[in-house]
Amino acid sequence: MMRKFVIIILLLVVFSIVSCSPLEYISGDKELRYLAGEEAIDLKFTYNDIKVGDMDEDAYVREKVKEKNKKEAGSGDEWKKKWYGQRDSKLEPAFENQLNEYLEEKNLYASRDEDNVVYQIIIQVTKLDPGYYAGPVNDPGYISAVIRFVNKEDPNNTLPKVKIEESSASGASWPLYP
Repeated sequence: MMRKFVIIILLLVVFSIVSCSPLEYISGDKELRYLAGEEAIDLKFTYNDIKVGDMDEDAYVREKVKEKNKKEAGSGDEWKKKWYGQRDSKLEPAFENQLNEYLEEKNLYASRDEDNVVYQIIIQVTKLDPGYYAGPVNDPGYISAVIRFVNKEDPNNTLPKVKIEESSASGASWPLYP
C-alpha cells in the first residue's frame, strides 16, 4: 500500500504543477514492489516529437524565431537558446527538487544522471503549451507526458507506464518557457 502511495505522489509531482490533470495508468505494476529497499531513482527527460499547441515543436520554434528576429535582429535567436536551455536550467531541476521533497520521508531520492541505481523514471514530454503572462491576464499553459518506470539494465521493459494529459502550470513559481 505504501508503494502505491509513492507512485501516486511521484506522478502527481511530475511537474509539481498538476491541477486536476487526469492520470491514466497504461500498464505495469501499480504497487511498485520492485522499489522495496531502493534508496535512489534516476530521472531521465526526453523531448522527442513534442507538440506545442497544435504544431510540431520545430515548426513552432522556427516561427517564433522568425517573428522575434523580424521585430529585433537577434532576439529570436536568443529566445531559441532560452527555449531549449530552460529544460536543463528550470524545468528538470524544479521537478527533481519537488519530487525529492516528497521522497525524503520515504527514504528515497531521485536525481538526473544517477549512475549507481537500478531503476529510472523516464519522462517523455509529448505536448506543451507555454501559456502567456501579461500582468493580470494570463494563461499558465500545460504539459502532457508519458512516464515510464524501467530497470536501467533493461530500459525497453517498462514496469509501470502512466500518461498525464494537459497538466496545468497553475500555481507554478516559474514559467514553463520564455
